[in-house]
Amino acid sequence: MRARRTDRGASALEMSIVVPVFLLVIFSIVEVGLWLFARNVAVTAAHEGASVMRISGTLDEPEEFRAIAVQTAERYADELGILTGAEAAVSGVEDGRVTVSVSGGYVDLVPFFPATVTETVSVEVELFEPDTGELS
Repeated sequence: MRARRTDRGASALEMSIVVPVFLLVIFSIVEVGLWLFARNVAVTAAHEGASVMRISGTLDEPEEFRAIAVQTAERYADELGILTGAEAAVSGVEDGRVTVSVSGGYVDLVPFFPATVTETVSVEVELFEPDTGELS
């Protein structure tokens, strides 16, 4: 059966509408996957930094532990390689808790999707008490 003269170019017009939508869906799926992976890296890096602060065993002078925690978190984020310009910060050393935040950028495929992630982890600091030999 022969195509009618009025149907000429219809498939080209349909493809010019369908292909951009299809590509946008594919890139959006990949973008969400990259965002989830970057978020997971940021959370895990914050956990690594928080574990350093957690075992510091003191709330009095945590400055040297802060530097080590920030360095540990940033190094962990850099080793996995998806976060660009990863920065860590330790804050809120009070009430027996410490907060570590990690933020950084990642590859952005879809222009309207945010290309940065920031994750925060809060943990309790383990306060060690010396053994006095007394039973309570």
